[in-house]
Amino acid sequence: MIDSLIDGVMAVAIYSGAKDPFNMTEAEVAKCKEYMIKQRPLLRSYTNDNTGWQQALASGELVAADSWNDTILNLQKQNIPSMFMIPKEGPMTWTCGIGMTSWVTPQKEARVYDLINAYLSADTGVYWVETFGMGHSNKNAYSHFSGEELTKRGLTPGDIDAYIAAGHFQATIRNEPALQAIYEEVKAGI
Repeated sequence: MIDSLIDGVMAVAIYSGAKDPFNMTEAEVAKCKEYMIKQRPLLRSYTNDNTGWQQALASGELVAADSWNDTILNLQKQNIPSMFMIPKEGPMTWTCGIGMTSWVTPQKEARVYDLINAYLSADTGVYWVETFGMGHSNKNAYSHFSGEELTKRGLTPGDIDAYIAAGHFQATIRNEPALQAIYEEVKAGI
């Protein structure tokens, strides 16, 4: 399990059926903790070592891992049988991006827009999907891949909007301090 609140707890919150995993009620938090306690003996570790979990999957030490899309691509490039699973509860989705901060001077503004435009291009999207297996905001990038290639990367071919709508879009965790405390207790076996 990835050792972070967004992965280690939110994945369990989604599995436990929390209506809004990012703003759980006290009862949902308690249920989530119960599920994490039950899950703990099934885990080899909580880690942020991408290389370690890829090696453990490659050797057969692990049979499943909460990971990023590039894990499966890296294993498949080594001809190691592996696949990306999309949970029946829906995938956890996220977004990040580029923005212009207030300290950008007018002299630098054109370069910032050049960077933003380059990142939003279909060519960058193709590279992003090909190399990292993650989605991109430019839908034109997807036409460069077969349905099989997209599925191999954990991306649903066809209606990308439906794929995003079927998932759990990461949001600000409203009760983060309490959840972090519970998470640390569970990891410590308390």
